[in-house]
Amino acid sequence: MPRKKKAPEDDNISISKDLLPGYTTGNVEIQITYDFILDLYQRAQALDGKEKEEMLHTINELTKHIGKWLVS
Repeated sequence: MPRKKKAPEDDNISISKDLLPGYTTGNVEIQITYDFILDLYQRAQALDGKEKEEMLHTINELTKHIGKWLVS
């Protein structure tokens, strides 16, 4: 069965916040990719001490979420 073409008005769908309790709005910043992780690792190499340790901890946590998105 052929797929139904998406109508232009489908892009303007909004969902009331009341329908999603516990969720808030945010801005999608960047997708967590291997390239993003490598870039952060290279930046961490220029740091020293506590800053470097915190950055490497953050990088380690982000590697568990490859393919997901950072939202602010």
